[in-house]
Amino acid sequence: MINKLIINSDDLGMTPSITKGIIDGYKEGVITSTTVLMNSPYAKESLEAVKDLNIGVGVHLNVTFLKPLTQGKSFLIDNRFKKPHEYDYINIDAEELYEEWKAQIDAFIKMTGHKPTHLDAHHNIQDYYPDVYRRLSRKYDLPVRKLNHVINDYEPVPVIHFKDDLCHIEDFAKICESHTGTIEIMTHSGYCDDELEKLSSYSTGREEELSFWKDPHVKEYLNNNNIELISFKDIKISPHED
Repeated sequence: MINKLIINSDDLGMTPSITKGIIDGYKEGVITSTTVLMNSPYAKESLEAVKDLNIGVGVHLNVTFLKPLTQGKSFLIDNRFKKPHEYDYINIDAEELYEEWKAQIDAFIKMTGHKPTHLDAHHNIQDYYPDVYRRLSRKYDLPVRKLNHVINDYEPVPVIHFKDDLCHIEDFAKICESHTGTIEIMTHSGYCDDELEKLSSYSTGREEELSFWKDPHVKEYLNNNNIELISFKDIKISPHED
């Protein structure tokens, strides 16, 4: 049985409806953490909306959605990011990727005045470029999500990819009971509207996830099993040698 749980809802700022859903999931449910798409036109207003909340806010590093902040040729097409299917085996120049992701992190710091709590990536692109990820983690001293664990100098945190087909208390209990220590549940919660349906293939499922995290039975299960809700602000760093 786990004793600590991070519930991270990706895609803050994708649309206003996503941002509102994440905030409601924090205020009325058990969401503890989120990551923002810094190249979204809604990034600034989304960060403003959560600035007074105790929710952890990281950067959702992106190289597949909307327009980039830099001009790297290996990920650019028609002045926008290539979509996943437009990449040749996700073949991206590592230095261009580093500069783009660095720009996204720096934009967060400029808007908020502080570092994000952690890093993860849209469409799990991070798993293709662990060296870039590690370099950014070292530069900013931040934990970073990998597909199945957090890498680099932080306590291990296995990651569970949660979707609408798991929105049952029995499935949630199985997740909690089949792991120990701390885990992160990666969720995509939010409200669905016409704008979201145009941008994402995963739309109505986000509302189902949000409803689940607001279900009082989830909080009751956590309380009954002494599972503490935390965010990446609570993840311990271990010293490393450069």
